[in-house]
Amino acid sequence: MTASSPPFEVWNLRTDVPGASSTNSEPMGSKEKVWLRIIGQARPWLFKFSRQSAGIIVGEHWSEKLGAEFAQLLGVRTARVELATLDGRPGSLVERFPELGQDKGAETSIADLIPGNDVLAGHDVTYPRASMRGEPQHCIERIIAAITLAIPNEAERQQALKALAGIMVLDALILNTDRHHENWGIIQSRDALGNVRHTLAPSFDMASSLARNEPEERCREWMADRALDRPAWYARRGQTRGGIWLHDTDHHGANPLDLVAARSAVEPELFKPWLERVQDLSSEAITALVDRIPGDMMWPGQRAFATALVRRTRLFLCDLP
Repeated sequence: MTASSPPFEVWNLRTDVPGASSTNSEPMGSKEKVWLRIIGQARPWLFKFSRQSAGIIVGEHWSEKLGAEFAQLLGVRTARVELATLDGRPGSLVERFPELGQDKGAETSIADLIPGNDVLAGHDVTYPRASMRGEPQHCIERIIAAITLAIPNEAERQQALKALAGIMVLDALILNTDRHHENWGIIQSRDALGNVRHTLAPSFDMASSLARNEPEERCREWMADRALDRPAWYARRGQTRGGIWLHDTDHHGANPLDLVAARSAVEPELFKPWLERVQDLSSEAITALVDRIPGDMMWPGQRAFATALVRRTRLFLCDLP
């Protein structure tokens, strides 16, 4: 840790004292979460509890935070994320998008978030919008076609597709494997004159990344393995499958690295700016960012492996033609 890069702040919140109050639970997704009103904050925050596996806290809090921080380094629009505890339980805080106003609820929103499953159902009424994940129709060609139909304005549509390419590059860099159809969307807003505007929503829900569920002992063993490049192996192994399919005839979602490789070859103009930013990301910057997670929230082996993993995915992305 350097003097210029202090640890990220951890917001310690309690619901039994003034400071944070629960408003309602969040129905989207499978993880335990709750919306909070925090004194001094204009907008609501979503607290996402980190889960436990075999009695050990899974690193979803630090992976969510690092995902947002890497997004900022690349210039990808993202929700603001803070490390936090709620009533002693670790997790992450995600601020409500500024575009959606200060209050959660359609009656006070200045805009609406249309989740990806609804965008896709608008393109194809047979799309299984109620399915959570593992849906072959959630493929990149259908996503692009649905966005094209949903955004009639040409300039807005191209900007949305460029933003989508940025999110795909981000997912590849951090190996986010959970970009299912409720983890992206379109924000539809209306001004005082009734003019409608569409933008791709900022990136959100990036906790399923950076090998966050690998236990400390395993990470240490992998980092000590001199016979095999474990970060490269992990990034390319068969279990590393994303939430977006390359083709609707595939048996599983595409590895985020393969998805970028395939689509950047088809639409290089959309991906080139993002890949150039990946090239500008130094190994020192990667290390400095991961090192800002407080020591009591991330074990040394996990820290070393997450750092090595991003360095490896960066090299893969830099090698793309």
